[in-house]
Amino acid sequence: MAESFLFSIADSLIAKLASQLYEEASRVMGLYQHLQEFTRTLSLVKAVLLDAEQKQEHNHELREWLKQLKRVFSDAQDVLDEVECQTLQNQVVKAHGTTKTKVGRFFSTSNPLVFRYKMAQQIKDINNRLDKVAADRHKFGLQTIDVDTRVVHRREMTHSHNLNILDMEQLQNQLRNKLVGEKFLLVLDDVWNEDRVKWVELRALIQVGAAAGSAVLVTTRSHSIASMMGTVSSHILEGLSLEDSISLFVKWAFKEGEEENYPHLINIGIDIVKKCRGIPLAVRTIGSLLFSKFEANEWEYVRDREIWNLPQKKEDILPTLKLSYDLMPSYLRQCFALFSLYPKDYEFVNFEVANLWGALGLLGSLKKNMTQDVANQYFCELQSRSFIQDFVSYGTVYTFKIHDLVHDLALFVAKDECLLINSHVQSIPESIRHLSFVENDLDDKSISSKSVGVRTILFPKDGVGAKSEAFFTLVSRYKYLHILNLSYSSVETLPYFIGKLKHLRSLCLYNNKKIRGLPDSICKLQSLQVLDLGGCMELEALPKGLRKLISLRDFVITTKQAVLPENDIANLSSLQYLTIQCCDNVESLFSGIELPYLKALTVNSCKRLEALPLDSKHFPALETLCIGNCDQLELSKGHEDQKFILKLKAILFTSMPQIETLPHWLQGSIKTLLSLRLEHCHNLEVLPDWLPMVTCLKALDIKDCSKLHSLPDGINCLTALERLQIIDCPELFRKYTLMAQQIKTIKKRLDKVAADRHKFGLDRIGVDRHQKEEWEFVRDNEIWSSIKHGSAMWPALKLSFDQMPSNLRQCFALFNLYPCGYAFDSFDVTSLWGALGLLPSPNRNQILKHGGANQYMCELFSRSFLQDVVDYDIGFAFKIHELVHDIACYLGKGSIIVRYPFVFRPEHRYVQHLSFPENVGIENFPVHKFVCARTILFPTPGIGANSEVFLLECVSRCNRLRFLDLSDSVSKTLSPYIGKLKHLRYLSLENNKSLKRLPDSLCNLLKLEVLILSGCTELVALPKGLRKMISLQHLEITTKQCVFPEDEIANLSSLQTLRIEFCNNVESLFGGITLPTLKVLCISCCQSLKSLPLDIEHFPELETLLVDNCDVLELSKEHNQNFHLRLKIVNFISLPQLLILPQWLQGSTDTLQYLLISSCNNLVGLPQWLSAMNCLKTLCVTSCPNMLSLHDDIHHLPTLERLEIDGNLESCQHLTFDEPDEEVEEKIEELE
Repeated sequence: MAESFLFSIADSLIAKLASQLYEEASRVMGLYQHLQEFTRTLSLVKAVLLDAEQKQEHNHELREWLKQLKRVFSDAQDVLDEVECQTLQNQVVKAHGTTKTKVGRFFSTSNPLVFRYKMAQQIKDINNRLDKVAADRHKFGLQTIDVDTRVVHRREMTHSHNLNILDMEQLQNQLRNKLVGEKFLLVLDDVWNEDRVKWVELRALIQVGAAAGSAVLVTTRSHSIASMMGTVSSHILEGLSLEDSISLFVKWAFKEGEEENYPHLINIGIDIVKKCRGIPLAVRTIGSLLFSKFEANEWEYVRDREIWNLPQKKEDILPTLKLSYDLMPSYLRQCFALFSLYPKDYEFVNFEVANLWGALGLLGSLKKNMTQDVANQYFCELQSRSFIQDFVSYGTVYTFKIHDLVHDLALFVAKDECLLINSHVQSIPESIRHLSFVENDLDDKSISSKSVGVRTILFPKDGVGAKSEAFFTLVSRYKYLHILNLSYSSVETLPYFIGKLKHLRSLCLYNNKKIRGLPDSICKLQSLQVLDLGGCMELEALPKGLRKLISLRDFVITTKQAVLPENDIANLSSLQYLTIQCCDNVESLFSGIELPYLKALTVNSCKRLEALPLDSKHFPALETLCIGNCDQLELSKGHEDQKFILKLKAILFTSMPQIETLPHWLQGSIKTLLSLRLEHCHNLEVLPDWLPMVTCLKALDIKDCSKLHSLPDGINCLTALERLQIIDCPELFRKYTLMAQQIKTIKKRLDKVAADRHKFGLDRIGVDRHQKEEWEFVRDNEIWSSIKHGSAMWPALKLSFDQMPSNLRQCFALFNLYPCGYAFDSFDVTSLWGALGLLPSPNRNQILKHGGANQYMCELFSRSFLQDVVDYDIGFAFKIHELVHDIACYLGKGSIIVRYPFVFRPEHRYVQHLSFPENVGIENFPVHKFVCARTILFPTPGIGANSEVFLLECVSRCNRLRFLDLSDSVSKTLSPYIGKLKHLRYLSLENNKSLKRLPDSLCNLLKLEVLILSGCTELVALPKGLRKMISLQHLEITTKQCVFPEDEIANLSSLQTLRIEFCNNVESLFGGITLPTLKVLCISCCQSLKSLPLDIEHFPELETLLVDNCDVLELSKEHNQNFHLRLKIVNFISLPQLLILPQWLQGSTDTLQYLLISSCNNLVGLPQWLSAMNCLKTLCVTSCPNMLSLHDDIHHLPTLERLEIDGNLESCQHLTFDEPDEEVEEKIEELE
């Protein structure tokens, strides 16, 4: 059956010959013309191979022709491999070769002239043989067919339907006439066609005239087809239970009641049924085979033999599974067949299988970083066809198995190429390409071999490995060997000839407990992609010259060396997967080396390892990190000052005693991490507060972490989580058991209170009323009988409040925290609502967005609760009427407006919001008694906390605070206890003129969304560790620093608004850092600032730019002209260096909506390109006395709604505007 792989082999040969690598190499070596001739003939043969594969089962001569073709293809693969090896050797010599090496190479068979002649002869010979074989293809009447035709043809052959072919339109008409008005159930059994167009056409045909309730039932073995055709969720059929399987087996193996006479056969039958794994067709097939056979040896024969050696009928299990195999794409069949090299019930690992496929060239001619991706696609396709099962995922690594019957299928289709060596095998046939040793003590057995083209040697079973010289004598014959897996072998060294196996792609010495040294000749294997030395506990040192392994992709290391040859490892230019395990003498790793392509790093059982410095500068492609059993390793060590944080997708920490919480540098992965697994970390006590911010996390597994006592607040925010598994964490279990008891207690209290609701005759009222009901509710409401506060308006306003949606009422009531007549700012109000969790989480960013009022504000305005609204483009100001304020005060029963003198009452302990309109006597205020306080604010401008005692009590006692506004306070520092307020979302220290320092613990506020430090003119420096504040969306800064911690700010992964004010010592900003989420940037009163380099590459989301009062700032300086910003709002105010608008604003031609220029005394004019701003709605130019001209085309702005030019009337005298129409003139007259 190996001839069924020929189409795939031909396809891979053609793809390889067409690759850039082979084209360049063949031209350099003078082989291009020879290979082109081969390609042309090969393409002709490939065209008929699918037809030949189908017809070979019934044509012996055709099978022989395919075998000849296979031998030619095999030799062609060897020649192309020779060309590839020579190319790689040339690269190594060029990069690392000495003069002596180059001279020696010239006088060897690797001399380019000698090699060219040798290859030309071999290619010419192959061409002749291929021409001769190809000429015979016409004997068999082979046709050129594509894959889809082949699938349909195979399906028709299998079912042997005999249809009289009618015209398609006639068939469709007959079907419509038959179905019109009828309710029907159409069953489409065993569907394999994956053409969605055909399914859509069929559905449209049968829907016409069909009665309601009609349905289509589809059965298929392909998950992708089920997904394509299904309009409801697929029902995946499970296997039969053992009990049901036995019942079905007995039904087919015996006459009714006959089984009672043969209890000894039933016991054997149970073992047979277990092999069938619940597949009804398999149970029935074997049961039928044993019908009327009552000898125990006959049943034992069936039990102990592979099912494919048993007589079969067409409708039994072999043809059914074989059909599924035949319908695979050609590239997948050869991959599937290699499962036969492993024993039954083997647990496969995806990387192991991918390496096997890759080493044999079955994954195509791919870029070096795509091999595993393509292998994963193949695994998905095999799973969708139900050929692999029992998936267990560990992030990027996963395991799976195949059913015993599927394994039998693999043995059947691969029997001509794959051979399992056991005690019965005496010789290796010539056609065999892959060997698997599955029993002990076989390698020293005398086995004759007719095959010289073996590509694979495996020892797949644990504990079974090579240990004799006879085995290596056998290996030395196979010069085209691609894979040599010597796991669990017992040899002290490898023979030197290993270095001559130049085609070797994979060499595995896993768990060789005796090997002490490796020959340096291993480093001559330039084609080697996988080198596994894991578990080689006695290996003294790695071979010299590792840097020459330029194809090495996967490297596993165990050695006694104290220092690894890191420079050699750093030169492995293809390395993607590195595992370092059981290196007990290694104390440090990766001292400054770079591994630019490394995707996965595993460090395990390195007992002395103390530090593992990792960053994205040296490991830019790293996605998977697995660390375990490293007793001395402190993961935070060596990371404190790193600029480049990793962006990982999968993390596994196991048996790490130094871990008490996750290292902070993992925060860099909050937007990329998919899988986090923690096992046997017995000192792990808490998970970090930033964990809920990992919004991409799909799997969180925690096992045997005995001291873990809590999960972070907001763990429910992991919206992408698909699997949460927590096992053997006793402290955690105790805590949540207690919480569950508390919830039960609260439920009982609620039930008790709820039971009293019947006393009051309450009715159930829906949220939505009909219009008439709403009017009657207002008319008949009892509130009209009560007049309060001396105004008849009060009941009407109260009634209007009662009609608000419940979510809006709670927001409105918080207006009581501000004094009457207060000028509100939309940002301050929405920040308060957001901090208290009153805004829907998914829309919080929208509600805080710049450019206008949010949804809640609009609704309050529409209900006349807001007035005097002034829009200032990135927000708006407003006030509320005195009576509206009275309503808010009446309803704000969870709040206290603190006035002196104040008397604490017991009910105050439940108050959540404290407002201090004055600070008289504040030093004596018992703030520590307000244990439920969530809000503390000083709303009166110019009045803040003036007591150090009060501030200390706030931050040390009120641990539930979410909103803390200490504007205009007087304090030289802030207590380190501030870092304990883990629920805090909003902190304002605005206009604290005495504040000099902030504690670094401030940066522990991982949920903080707003931090305002503007106006803190004495602040010496920002706190260290700002990058940890991963929730921070709004930051305002005033500081005496000359240089900002820009790297820290660049890591604020949620930052949307940044205001920098009164930073008079700062000369430059944003030297190459990227702020990918920043939408609003405001720079004000920075008198030393000279340049502001902004571009879309570093500020891709920036929409609003406000710059004012920067005397020496030149806005045209240092801009990358290739990356213009796409701004919507621009304000330039009091910028004496602004002579004309900067050129880079042209990048906003299609986005700019609002442009304000004010008090720019040296501005001389507006540029001509301004008239091309096709979205501009507002243009304001005020107090620019030197602006002499306004361009003639300014009135061509198509979307302009407002043009304001104040103080520059001379520049407008020449402008002409279109005459207003009559309707406009009439309205103007009415106004006059």
